[in-house]
Amino acid sequence: MGEISNIQTYAKVTEANYQLALDRFVNALKAIGLWNEAIAESMESFKWERDEVGAVFSTFTAPPDYATQVMDTQVSPYIFISLLSEEPKGADYWLSFNLYIETEELQNYYNGEYYQETYPLIKHLTQAMHKELDQTGVYFTDELQDMEALEAFSEKDLSKLWEFDYAIIPNHLAVLYGKPPVTHSIKKHKTHIEAWYTQRWKEPV
Repeated sequence: MGEISNIQTYAKVTEANYQLALDRFVNALKAIGLWNEAIAESMESFKWERDEVGAVFSTFTAPPDYATQVMDTQVSPYIFISLLSEEPKGADYWLSFNLYIETEELQNYYNGEYYQETYPLIKHLTQAMHKELDQTGVYFTDELQDMEALEAFSEKDLSKLWEFDYAIIPNHLAVLYGKPPVTHSIKKHKTHIEAWYTQRWKEPV
């Protein structure tokens, strides 16, 4: 498998309420037509199981070669849970919801530019995720940027807030994202903020 791009968002959860976040991810998958028997079985396999130090290693156990067609592009959903604390009693658990896409489907290998059809696809997928899951933004990233936004929230490392090529940010995070660095631009909407890395995200006007 080549390089993977990712559309990702996160939800801080507990053992008592994590199923609500899973259900919202299911709603997003259904909304984009990314739902079938194989995904349903994988969702059933997701369990909350802690080890002796409190870490939860349950993952979304879709077959490794699984993918479903969305707008003629292969998209693979994936979920995992992270324990971001060394003290289980005060642990923060975060569910990471992901849509994996092979980068070569989205981007020209030789010049690094996104294909014209990439822009509406990514916006469609991020909007569907944002509609259901809005604790954090929904971020479109490459492999180097992957999971950086989660560290921004979980570890309070604000330098990583802008590690993405494109994102939809809920308005309740406007204080964090209202003033972009020189590398990014934003557009404010009634319910959210669009943000993008200007060097790579060059959506046609």
